[in-house]
Formats: sequence, structure tokens, C-alpha cells
Amino acid sequence: MTKTSGPLYGDAFSNELEIFHRHITEGTKPLTDLADSRRDLALMAEIIERMKENSQR
Repeated sequence: MTKTSGPLYGDAFSNELEIFHRHITEGTKPLTDLADSRRDLALMAEIIERMKENSQR
């Protein structure tokens, strides 16, 4: 069985919240696992630090 969703239009936070709710209520798994999520957060933190460094120049 194949399930396709998207594109999602509207507020990104609302879209994420709706998908999170679906995972909880339907027992589905996110496409991104916890390890990937942690790497994404580390990457975003690094990007923010670089932006701060560049804005001080």
C-alpha cells in the first residue's frame, strides 16, 4: 500500500502539528528517525552560529 501526502499549503507549524497528531493517533512512524532529527537540530544550530558571526562583521 502506498500513501501519498502533500503538497501541504499553509502554516508550517500547523502542518507539522497535524502530522504529529496523525502519528500519535494512527500509530504511524515519522519519515525522519530520532538520530536524523538530532543531526538536523545540530546543523540548524551551526547555521545560526555562522549567521551570527557573519552579521557581526
